[in-house]
Amino acid sequence: MKISNHILIPGLGLAASLPLLFLSNVPAVFLGGIGTAGSTGYIASGILTADARKKAQQAIARQEKALNTREQQLSTRYQNATADLERQIEVIEAKLHLAEDARDEAIKTSTARVRAIKEQRAHLIAEAKIMMGEELTRKFEADYAEKLATATADFSRREDEFYHAEGELCDQIEALQAVLSQNEDYLKEEFCKETGAEKQKWANRYKVLLDEIEKYGQAFGVVKKEGMAEVHQKDLAIAELRGQVKLLSAPRKYRGSSQDDKTANAVLEFFLNKSVSVEAEDWGRKYHQLTVWLFPKDATLPQLELLMDELQQALGLYARPVVSIDRSCFKIVCDTDAKVAAKATIKEPPLSKLEQAISDAIQVRIAAPSGSGKSVLLGNMVNYLSHTYLSTYELYDPKVTAREVWGELTPTHYSTDCLPAIFSLADTCLDRINLCKKAAENDTAPPRFNPEFHIVDELEFCYGLVDISDSKDYTSKKFATNIKTALKVGREHKIKLLFVTQSALCSDINLKKNDFFNTTSLFLGQTIIEALDSDLMGAVSAERKAVLRAEYKARLARGDKYTILVYEPEKPTEAWLCAAPSPGHYAALASESATKTGQTENPVLGGVATCPHVEGNQGQTHAAIDVASGDGSEGAREEKRNGDNPATNLATVLAHGTHCPKCSHHTASYKKKTPSSTGKVSVKCTNKECSTKTFSWKVV
Repeated sequence: MKISNHILIPGLGLAASLPLLFLSNVPAVFLGGIGTAGSTGYIASGILTADARKKAQQAIARQEKALNTREQQLSTRYQNATADLERQIEVIEAKLHLAEDARDEAIKTSTARVRAIKEQRAHLIAEAKIMMGEELTRKFEADYAEKLATATADFSRREDEFYHAEGELCDQIEALQAVLSQNEDYLKEEFCKETGAEKQKWANRYKVLLDEIEKYGQAFGVVKKEGMAEVHQKDLAIAELRGQVKLLSAPRKYRGSSQDDKTANAVLEFFLNKSVSVEAEDWGRKYHQLTVWLFPKDATLPQLELLMDELQQALGLYARPVVSIDRSCFKIVCDTDAKVAAKATIKEPPLSKLEQAISDAIQVRIAAPSGSGKSVLLGNMVNYLSHTYLSTYELYDPKVTAREVWGELTPTHYSTDCLPAIFSLADTCLDRINLCKKAAENDTAPPRFNPEFHIVDELEFCYGLVDISDSKDYTSKKFATNIKTALKVGREHKIKLLFVTQSALCSDINLKKNDFFNTTSLFLGQTIIEALDSDLMGAVSAERKAVLRAEYKARLARGDKYTILVYEPEKPTEAWLCAAPSPGHYAALASESATKTGQTENPVLGGVATCPHVEGNQGQTHAAIDVASGDGSEGAREEKRNGDNPATNLATVLAHGTHCPKCSHHTASYKKKTPSSTGKVSVKCTNKECSTKTFSWKVV
C-alpha cells in the first residue's frame, strides 16, 4: 500500500522532534516541543481535511523557513561570539604557559647557579685555607657571603615580579570569563524573545486545528454509521444470494419417503461424503436387488469401483455392490434383501475345522486385544494340545496372568525369567540342526526329536522387557533373530510356537510379513478388521474380504461375543470365521473321555502321541480317531498323502458321524457301512462346494 506524503513527511518530522524533548539543552527541548506539536497537528489535519492540510502545510513551511532562518542567524551570532572568546582564552592561556615555562626555566637556572656558586665557594675556601691561611680564608668567605646576599636579593626581586605578573594574568582571565557569561545570557534572552512569540502563535494554531479535528471527527462518525448500515444491508443481500446459489447448486436427491428412497439417498450421501461429485437420477427394484442410478458430474467409474467395499460395510450389505455405466449414469446394484443376508452371511464351521487348522499348523499366533477372549482361547488351546499331544511344553508368562489362563498346565517361566529361555530358542534349533547334520554326514537315519511346544503370553510384552532390560545380551535384534529362527525351523525339527500378541501388525514385535509365512494366525476382536486391512492377507481377494467383514458384522449384530478369524498360510487366498470354543470346553471333554484314552502315533507331527476324545453335540471325529503307533508312522503318513485317513475305532466314527478332512463339512451317520476287503470305508462329502467329493477311512 502506498503511503501518502502528507502522512510520511510529518511522521518523519515527529520522529525527529521527539528525541529533542529528552535533551538537557533548553533550545533543543523547545524545538522538540514545537516540532512534536506541529507534526501531530499536521498529521491530524492532513488525514481529515485535504484543503486545510494543504494550506496549513504551506503556512507551516513558511513559518518553518522563517524560524530556521532566524535560528540560523542566532546560531551564527552565538557561534561567532563563542569562537572569539575561545580564541582570546587560547591566546591568554598560551601567554600563561609561556610565563610559567620562563619561570620554571629561571628557577632551574638560579638553582643551578646557586649550586655552582656553593660548590665553587667550598672549593675556593678549601684552596684558600691551604694557600693563604686562616685570615685570607675569612676575608674570602666575607666577600663570598656579600656576593651571595646580593644574588639572593636579586633572585627574590625577580621572583616577586613573576608572581605579580601571574596575578595580573589571572585577573584578565576572570574578566574575560565574566564577559563570556554576559554574552551568553544576552544571546539566550534574545533567542527567547524571538521564539516566545512563535510559540504562542503555534499554540493558538494548534488549538484551532484541534477544534477542526473534532468537527471532522463528528462528521466522520456520522458518515461511518451510514456506511456501516449500508454495508449491513449489502451483506444481508449477499447472504440471501449465497443461500439461493447453494440451494440451486446442491446435488439432486431422491424425494420419496419409502425405504428404497432412503437407501438410495444413503448411497448418494456416502459418495458425497467421499468427495465424489454425483447427484440423484433414478432407482428401481427387482426382487431383492435395488438398482440406483447416479448422474456423474466429474466422477469416474474407477473412482467408484474403489469404494464398493466401503459402501458394502456402510450399508451392511451381504454382497459387494456392483457398479457399471448405464444410460450415461452410474448404475449401482445393491443386494438389500434381509432374508438372503441372514441365510448367507453367517456360515458356522464345526470346531473340528479349527482343531484341524491348529494340528496342521507349523506355528500358531493368537492376535487379540484385551477383553476379546484371548485368555479363554489360550486356555482352551493349552488344554487341547496337552490332552491331544504327549509332548514337552515350555510356558512363558511374562505378565504373570491368572492361573486359569494356562488351563491344566503351569507356566515354566515368569516375568523377566522368560528372556533367557526366549534368547536360547536359536541355540535349541541349532543343536537339533547339528544332530541332523551329523546323521547326514554319517549316512545314518535322522534322529527323531521329541516335539517341543513353546507357548508365550504375550510376545509383545517380552519384546518390551528386552527394551527395558539393563543386560547388553538382550537386544531387540537378537530377540527377532531367535523368534525368526524358531518360526522358520518349526515342522522339520519339531519346534512349535504358540504365541499371543495384542496387535495384528508384524512390526509391533520387530518382525516382517514374510516371517509369518509358516504361521497360522487366529484373530479376535478388533484385530479382525486390522488383519483384513493388513499386508499379511494381501493374497485374499477384495470380494472375500468384503464378505468376511459383512459376516463379522452380522455376528456382532447377532450377539456373538467371541469370534475367530483364521488365516492359514498354506491357503493364502482363503480365510474364514468361526466361533471360539466355550470356556473349559476341552477340560470337560477330557474328564468325560478319561476312561477311553489310548496312546498312538500322530501322522502329522511324527512321534507325538495323541489322547483321542469325542465331542458330544457336534460329532467331532478329528480328535476321536485312534492313530496307529510304533513302526508304521511312515506308512501312515503315506496313506494320508494318498487320501486315506487311518482309524481303528471305526464303530465310534460311524456312530457319531464324520467330517470331511478338506472342508470339515459334517456328514450323516454310517452305521451300516462295512469295510472293504482292503479295510477301507468310502464316504461321500455332501458339500457341493467341496472339491474332495469322496474320502475314505482305513481300518488298521
